[in-house]
Amino acid sequence: MISLACATAAACGGNGSEANVPMGSLPRWEGELRTLFDDEINPVAVGLAMDGRSPAADPLLRLRAQSAEIAARMRVQTVTRDTVGARTSYTLTLQIGMPPLLPLKLDVKTIDLTITPATGAFGIVQSLEASMRGRTFIGFAHRFAGVEEPELHWHLAADHAEVAQIVQEIAVLEELAGE
Repeated sequence: MISLACATAAACGGNGSEANVPMGSLPRWEGELRTLFDDEINPVAVGLAMDGRSPAADPLLRLRAQSAEIAARMRVQTVTRDTVGARTSYTLTLQIGMPPLLPLKLDVKTIDLTITPATGAFGIVQSLEASMRGRTFIGFAHRFAGVEEPELHWHLAADHAEVAQIVQEIAVLEELAGE
């Protein structure tokens, strides 16, 4: 399970109000939303694939950006490995870049992603653990109704100019639609 690490306002850099959202007002992590926020790191973003789909041809990129509560450049501040018996998990602490690519719908400056063997990104983090710190991504995150508290699900894409440009185009379109 990946949960929003916002136990205190100081930990989030915000006012803590996002942690107090009623569970009923958050969507369930299912269907298309599960595809958009798949807890994956795009292999192109870490140099494990060279022939990734052009961001302009990625049908999920626009939907992901439009649905995200956070769409911004994110930098890995820390990578922490936790081993209990034979089970290993990782926590990536990501700093949200300012200004964000889209207006933030959550008042946070950092997010913690807990990555377990059940998480799609586990293999990438496990194999690149030593080189993850300092990497930048264009990250998309959204909160969903969890069992006891909100869960944060996410997708990390390559920090490429073309990805940022598409997300910024969406920001302009949303701003024009809001006028």
